[in-house]
Amino acid sequence: MLLPIIEEEKPKKKQKYKPKPKRAKIRKAKPIVVKTPRDPNDPIRYVPPKKKDSNARTFPPITSKEMLIKTRKETNALNKQRSKSMETRIAKILGGRRVPMSGAASAYKGDVEVTFNNNPRGYIVECKLSAQLKNALQPVIRIDFAWFPKLAEEAKNMNKVFGIFINHYKDYTDDYVWIRHGIVIKLINQYEVLFSTELDKLSKVPPIDLRYKLDGIQLRTGIEMLRTRIEQDMVTIDSCSGVNYTLPDATYLVIKISLFREIMKGL
Repeated sequence: MLLPIIEEEKPKKKQKYKPKPKRAKIRKAKPIVVKTPRDPNDPIRYVPPKKKDSNARTFPPITSKEMLIKTRKETNALNKQRSKSMETRIAKILGGRRVPMSGAASAYKGDVEVTFNNNPRGYIVECKLSAQLKNALQPVIRIDFAWFPKLAEEAKNMNKVFGIFINHYKDYTDDYVWIRHGIVIKLINQYEVLFSTELDKLSKVPPIDLRYKLDGIQLRTGIEMLRTRIEQDMVTIDSCSGVNYTLPDATYLVIKISLFREIMKGL
């Protein structure tokens, strides 16, 4: 009996995996942002934070009354701290003492009080500093002409020999001393201080009149004094520099505190 011939099934060839072609992703073009330098004179715009929930903290805008009061308090506290630091430093340089609460106490005027070695009366110092910037970020201070006769009156009421005015500019080391011409003559002739010859020559340099505005008619009540102007106006005589300014009440010699300290060493 013949058996049927069974053909062997050939193994099927495995089809190679052909991955589907990937579609090209279309990327969204990012907007081009041109960064421009911020103008330092422009106010900074306030951007409040995004609220995450109902309990998120909210900030008042910079123009609100609350923010204005807070900013003023912080500025006043900073100015008060800087004034106290200047008064302490001037008192240390001149060998005097700082008068605490000088503006509030009616009996004690002047920010610093200095006594002479041979004269208990001494003199008082009024200190002013500048935090303002002007003309290419140059420090400037507003000199009020009413300060000077008021200082002379306070020195007289406190039985002091005289009073001087010292101003300081922010970010600079020099202090400038304003001395009334009558006091300069007294220091030269009566007290015979050091550098009397140089001081006498400086006091005779023609003064610069600050009383009038640019038109030469209207009187000023004060002037915004740049540090660069004082430095440019100063005249040097025998290594001593100074400038004379005429104010409504008198003429004043302006010198640096380093020279003033050397002049007053013998007293």
